[in-house]
Amino acid sequence: MAALEREMENDQLNADLAELKQVRAMRMAAEITQLIGRLQRSTQPEPTTVFLRLPDHEQQIVPDRLLDLIQAALGARASEWPEATRKTPRPGGGQYERHALQGAVEIFVAEFKGATVSANAVREAVGASTSTWGRFLQRTKRVGSFKVVRPTVSGLGRETVFKRISQ
Repeated sequence: MAALEREMENDQLNADLAELKQVRAMRMAAEITQLIGRLQRSTQPEPTTVFLRLPDHEQQIVPDRLLDLIQAALGARASEWPEATRKTPRPGGGQYERHALQGAVEIFVAEFKGATVSANAVREAVGASTSTWGRFLQRTKRVGSFKVVRPTVSGLGRETVFKRISQ
């Protein structure tokens, strides 16, 4: 571990998680400090404001230690970011988008004349991405007068379909 100026065996490297977190934090702090330094050089000589989102868990690093290292290297100060959210934005995952997709699928199957339609054909018709469509199919059992029929065994030629419910 060059950052701590000593050599360690494999079992030592795997044993002390706190020390590994410290090394990760030191490396990340160095990279972030270099980035901020480049930003300051490329802009006016006035102070630069940087918004930095740190992880809120201590899985890979200790976020407070990382912030302390960055502040020490730059001689900077940290303040709260009141507009920051704890939730990472996920495109297509919002409630509005889910309802819009549900509505588009309902309109498509209502106008469909046949007894079954391929789920992929519906996805292409409504313009949904494959990941959004997969999440939609996982939580959907019925759309209008169609039920979602999944294959019992997945494979070539076996696809999910919308099948008209006979009344």
